[in-house]
Amino acid sequence: MNITIHSRRSIEKLLRTGLPRDVAVISFCDDPSTAVHYGRQAARLYQTVVPDIQYEDMSTCGLNYATYFPDAEAVAAFVYEAVEADMDIICQSEHGISRAAGCAAALEQYFRQDGIFIFADHRYLPNKMVFHKLYDALWFHEHGQIGTTTK
Repeated sequence: MNITIHSRRSIEKLLRTGLPRDVAVISFCDDPSTAVHYGRQAARLYQTVVPDIQYEDMSTCGLNYATYFPDAEAVAAFVYEAVEADMDIICQSEHGISRAAGCAAALEQYFRQDGIFIFADHRYLPNKMVFHKLYDALWFHEHGQIGTTTK
């Protein structure tokens, strides 16, 4: 399984030439009106609305750990389906710096124990909330404890 990070610009460029076969896409957006339109190019697609904020700023947006990234468990199930189907995974967000990087880091850390390289790469500033929520959801999914990532 290859895991790649894309911005809106890079994914739209890739969409013009065509996505590779057997790719699953996790696409983050600020609201549904800003979502990338994939048409039928992605073999599997999960689009989720997650504001691009850090932990310190959640309360100013009326969010907390439990309410931020509520789709984490569904994304974990989506990832496991993609893994079982031997698909590559694209993590995409507006700039490909924060939410997509946090998602990719969680996947790399969970499946390969090397997600730190994304945190160490100067091109990225992974969203730690996306990282933690998805990493936890992957663990709970594997261990049959879905529904506990809201602590």
